[in-house]
Amino acid sequence: MKRILTALLIVAIFSVGFGGSYFLGKFSKIFVKSEPGQTMENVASPTPFPPKEGEVTVLLLGYGGAGHEGGALTDSIILLTADIKSKKASLISIPRDLWLGDAKINFAYSKGIETAKNAAATVTGISPTYFVAVDFNQLQKIIDLLGGIEVDVPKTFDDYFYPVRGKELDLCGKSPEEMQAVHQKYSGFDLEKQFECRYEHLHFNQGLVKMTGGEAVKFVRSRHSSQHGGDFARSERQFATLEGLKDKLVSSNVIPNGGKIVDGISAFVKTDLTPQRISELLGLVGQPSEYAVKEIHLTEDNVLKATTGAGGQFILVPRAGNNNFTEIRKFIQEQI
Repeated sequence: MKRILTALLIVAIFSVGFGGSYFLGKFSKIFVKSEPGQTMENVASPTPFPPKEGEVTVLLLGYGGAGHEGGALTDSIILLTADIKSKKASLISIPRDLWLGDAKINFAYSKGIETAKNAAATVTGISPTYFVAVDFNQLQKIIDLLGGIEVDVPKTFDDYFYPVRGKELDLCGKSPEEMQAVHQKYSGFDLEKQFECRYEHLHFNQGLVKMTGGEAVKFVRSRHSSQHGGDFARSERQFATLEGLKDKLVSSNVIPNGGKIVDGISAFVKTDLTPQRISELLGLVGQPSEYAVKEIHLTEDNVLKATTGAGGQFILVPRAGNNNFTEIRKFIQEQI
C-alpha cells in the first residue's frame, strides 16, 4: 500500500487550505512517540547522506493488522522525500522481501518505529524524519466511507491463490493420511497450493476500475498472479491505488469539510508527525501542483537480485552483495 499511504500524506501536507484546525485536532489523537534503542540484529548503523536544507522525509508503512498472519509485517514500505526549494518529490518503493542483516526488511516495524526508520536509512542512505503507518483493515473502511475509488489498473491479471481470511489452517477435507503424504511431497508455497479451499480467485481488468475498500485492499496485496505477480508488480498497483485515493479525497472535498472521513483517517493512521509540525509543514511545502513527483522502484531490473534464504525462502539482495547497499544508494541519488 504504498502509494495509498502517500495519498493521505500528500493530502495532509500538500493541501494548504483544507481547514487545518479540524484536521490537526483529529491528528493530535494519533501522535505516537518514537521508541529509541530498538534495532534488528546484525544491521549496520546507517551512514546517511547529509540532509538537504528544506528537505522533508517521511517513511510510509502499510501492514496487515489484526486477523492477518504476520499482521505486524509491512506489506508496503515507501520513503517519501520532498525538496521544498527545488519543488521535487520522490517516492522510493522498498520491496518487502529485501534481506537486511538477518531478516527481511518487512520485519523491522514489528521491532519498533526507530528500527523501521533505521532499516530504511541503511538501505537508501536517506534518514526518515517522520513515519506514517496504516492498518489495511482500517484502510478498507475508509475507502468504503468514500463510496469506493476508481483505480487505473495497469494490466489485466488473475490471482488464484489469494488467502481467504480465517481459512489459513483449513484442511480442505484431507484425511490424516493425505495430510502426511502432501507434507512429504511438497514444501513452501507448493505445499500451500495443495489446499485450494484456503484461497479465492481474484480478477482485475486493465483500465479504470471502480473498487470497494475490500477490492482495493486485495488489489494492492495480491502477490501470486502469473501475469502481474510479485512485489514489483504489486508496487505498481499500489501507486495506481494511491492516485485513485488521492483523486477521490480531493474531488470529494472531504478534508475541508471534516466529518466522518477525517474521523476515520484518525482512527487508522499512526504517526510521529505532531500537530504542530504538520501545521508548520503545511506552510512550508506550498502547492502540490508546483511539485515534480518521481516514482523510484528498487527491482531486479536495476539494483537487486533474487535468491533464497534459510529454509529456501525467497529473498532479494543487492547486486553488489548481501548487505552492501552502496550501489542502491548511488542509484537513488541519481534518480532523485
